[in-house]
Amino acid sequence: MTATVHLLHGLPGCGKTRFASQLAAERRCVHLSHDEWVVRLFGARPSPAQIEAVREPVHAMLWTYTSRIVGAGSDVVLDFGFWTRGERDRAREQVRRMGAAHLLYTFECSPDVAWERVKQRNSLDAAASLRIDEQTFWLLADRIEPLGPDEAHIPVPE
Repeated sequence: MTATVHLLHGLPGCGKTRFASQLAAERRCVHLSHDEWVVRLFGARPSPAQIEAVREPVHAMLWTYTSRIVGAGSDVVLDFGFWTRGERDRAREQVRRMGAAHLLYTFECSPDVAWERVKQRNSLDAAASLRIDEQTFWLLADRIEPLGPDEAHIPVPE
């Protein structure tokens, strides 16, 4: 049976991590989260510069783990966001080179709703949750690129 890498496309606050946790439990696969590693490295309140500085190294490390997990025959949920077409294209190519299948999920959530959820999450006393301030949220929201008509995906409603 071919392993599957689940790719999650959406803004912070749109439900990716909750969905990834549920999917990992239901399908008995490994959930790898970018935010979890940023929090481990810098705590729950890293600066935007710290987040940006470790983005690529954290992704590279998680792709290394993904390759090992897929090589062992298990599925992986990558909780990254895959905001740009270029990121998604590179992800699909990496998965193809691993000999795995991929599924792309897109989260149908307006930026305003996502920001309200991030604000609520920020107010919780959860040391494991990445805190994102309003300015950073909107900078990130400006980076997201919609899926192209040729990008097969599974919509995840709000």
